Amino acid sequence: MQSNGTQSWLARESLAPAFRLVLVSFLGLYFELTLIRWIPTQVRLLAYFTNFVLIAALLGLGVGMLLAVRKPRLVAFFPVALLLLTGLVLILARHNLVLPLVTQGEFMWGYVQYLPSTGWFAYLVLVGFFLLMVGVFAFIGQEVGRTLRPFPPLTAYALNIFGSLLGVLTFALLNWLQTPPTIWFMWGSIGFALYVLSIPGARRILLISLLPLVAVMATLFVDARDHPAAVSVYWSPYYQVQVRPMVLAHQKVGYSIAVNKDALQFPLDLSGRFSSIPRIASEERQYNLPYKFIHPKRVLVLGAGTGNDVAAAVRNAPGATVDAVEIDPVVADLGRKLHPEHPYSNPRVHVHVTDARSFLQQTSNKYDLIVFGKLDSHRVFSHMSSVRMDNYVYTREDLQTVRKHLAPGGMVAMGFVVHEKWIADRLYTLLNHVFGHPPLVYQTDRLAFDTVFFIANKKLTAPAGMPLISHAEFAQHVLNGNPNGTWQYSSLQGFLDPAALSTHSTLLSDDWPYLYMQGRTVPPNYLLVLLLTVVVSVILVWLTVPRIDVKSLGNWNFVLLGAGFALQETKGITDIALLFGSTWITNIIVISAILLVSLIATLVVSRARAIPWQYVYLALFAVLLFNYFVPLRGLLGYGFWIQVLVSGARVAAPLFFSGIIFARWFERTDNPSSALGANLMGAVVGGLSEYSSLALGLNDLYLIALLFYGLSFAVSFRPSLRGLRPSRAGISSPGTSRA
Repeated sequence: MQSNGTQSWLARESLAPAFRLVLVSFLGLYFELTLIRWIPTQVRLLAYFTNFVLIAALLGLGVGMLLAVRKPRLVAFFPVALLLLTGLVLILARHNLVLPLVTQGEFMWGYVQYLPSTGWFAYLVLVGFFLLMVGVFAFIGQEVGRTLRPFPPLTAYALNIFGSLLGVLTFALLNWLQTPPTIWFMWGSIGFALYVLSIPGARRILLISLLPLVAVMATLFVDARDHPAAVSVYWSPYYQVQVRPMVLAHQKVGYSIAVNKDALQFPLDLSGRFSSIPRIASEERQYNLPYKFIHPKRVLVLGAGTGNDVAAAVRNAPGATVDAVEIDPVVADLGRKLHPEHPYSNPRVHVHVTDARSFLQQTSNKYDLIVFGKLDSHRVFSHMSSVRMDNYVYTREDLQTVRKHLAPGGMVAMGFVVHEKWIADRLYTLLNHVFGHPPLVYQTDRLAFDTVFFIANKKLTAPAGMPLISHAEFAQHVLNGNPNGTWQYSSLQGFLDPAALSTHSTLLSDDWPYLYMQGRTVPPNYLLVLLLTVVVSVILVWLTVPRIDVKSLGNWNFVLLGAGFALQETKGITDIALLFGSTWITNIIVISAILLVSLIATLVVSRARAIPWQYVYLALFAVLLFNYFVPLRGLLGYGFWIQVLVSGARVAAPLFFSGIIFARWFERTDNPSSALGANLMGAVVGGLSEYSSLALGLNDLYLIALLFYGLSFAVSFRPSLRGLRPSRAGISSPGTSRA
């Protein structure tokens, strides 16, 4: 026995097993969210394979629970695996290994598209990451399975979900406090050390485990300090933000801000003090241009960032009130502190830290000028969905709302850094569709590096004396002679000939908001990665549960239930992103709803066994069809807590009924481990099915879920399943049921 007083006290108390179950459940969800947030910010490749970390974590926890009956206690290896994973991530980040897997018709912001393909090496790295992630969580999952065993099923569920919710809420709190990854891993390490302390006779395990955890913390601390002295680093709910002074012609003109190591924006002094500097002169022309069309009394800036567009409104529209909407609180705060013109300190400026679409739905104001800041996405937002940060801003539904907020004679100015002609055509088509006529398009030079679309309810004409770019000049200088080539910024600047762009591109909508995909298809690189992931997952589960009977209809039923459940989880994250622009808020709402509904479903099963399972299937089909036909955007006009409660209920409803179905069938299985293994395989397939929305659209994911559950319903009619009697297996652990 340890001499530590905590250990001996826990050993004497009857609450010790419950404490261990709550704590290890906390660790599972806490580290899952931590790695989902941290890894893609370091390794760009994984930022685009958005469900990769999530699926690996779920699979690892499930495989670990299936190993709970095995004698070797694997929890001591968790810190070693975490150290290996952390080291690998930082090595790849340090060497800037982005491993591009870009195919034609797919755009990734930044320099990835210019790099040569790394071929099979990139796929091997992805598979290696996946296996290492699975291993990390398998060590925790086995301990979850062990700690569940002493309790009745319902009690085990309650304790497991309580601990999991603590993990979710703790991580949410740390994100809200804008803490860096060192703090995230520190709290997780403290939790792990407490767990090992609570295990009777675990001194040796504790000593072995603490050393790698200390190494993890030391590695992260050194990495966090490894940046130039002039660079300041912040962690927002969305990004790792790096700030450094910007010096041009030996004069400090503002700051350079990068997110996740990509240049994002430059808060600059464009007041005229530095107009002799060519870069500043170009930026001044761009930001002042909207005010050559109009003299607004009320201005709205969507994606205000650190304040360049807001400063332009303050300079050019004396007396006008300005609403500045910025979703990232850290970026908005940096604008307050660092912008040389201090636009956010002006009493006429009102800063709103919220999502652009939510603000538009909740305000009744009309504006003379609505400015879209440079909202072009650098990476995906939540790493649990294939939708990027700005996708829902450039849709038909959002632009229709924007148009409703224009005052008579009002105008929209949309700035966007264009890299491919088909992206410019898409924005041109969108504005033409919503307003009934094409926009004016202004191309800046390479120093300002921007394209601005101007549109109003009436067709606009270019201000007198402004330069024009002919179709021939456009083809030569912007497209470099290739009609479908990469968009170039050169010394040329001016308004484009309307014939330069097309009004027949794919129209973006809330159902298909993929601005950076040229067509409705799943890129081959995604298909190959998904296939490799499924194959690796099947092999892992097969090795863990070698007696899975592929001829058993019951096992195929569990495959279908797992696929439907996991697809609904990832679809829920995508849906709620429409309301919150999504970061940790979206993930917290969805995961918390899933955890709570799992517990309620188990309670219903234990107390209402007389309800025919056919009725539960029909209720599941009904809520899926309701979600399919009733769009979530109707909630955009309501307050935050109403959005949270209603959207959470919307996500939870189908999961509630599918959870009841799973629990009812799991009670009847005569081979629990085989059923859970099949369920895990299905969960991997379902989670990766979310990528089919790139071809079909987001709403059709409900139809895919209906297909999974419809097949399960059909299989359930087979006499071999309906005749099963309840087994003594009880109900599975919540973590596996969740999958």
